[in-house]
Amino acid sequence: MLDNSFSYRNDLEYHGYVGISVNRVKLIPMINLLKKQGVSVYSVPVNYKTDHYLSKENAFDIAKMHAKENGLVVNLDSNLVDNSNPIVWKFSAFSINEEKTGGVIMVDRLDGHIWSLDEFDTYMYDYNNYF
Repeated sequence: MLDNSFSYRNDLEYHGYVGISVNRVKLIPMINLLKKQGVSVYSVPVNYKTDHYLSKENAFDIAKMHAKENGLVVNLDSNLVDNSNPIVWKFSAFSINEEKTGGVIMVDRLDGHIWSLDEFDTYMYDYNNYF
């Protein structure tokens, strides 16, 4: 889009920011266009465009503490479910109680708060047009 010499390769994974600031509503059509081309892309609030993220290890500790404080009997996997989302760290939670299922615990990359599913769905819809 901005660099005529850039040639996208489908066999590579790219991380980083395009380096532009666009109103999130105006960015939605561009995100849709890129998604149709098979590019995994996220619109990121400007405050997340930083190198001062919470480390994966610290986020994992927060996820473990959250599970314990909420009486969740789970085994957490320190391997990330999905490392591509620039907003949250996602960890698998597997129930060791047969009455409950597993899931995902999402930890904010900036302030370490636990994201609810509603908060994540709202972000994905409002900023990225994912349903």
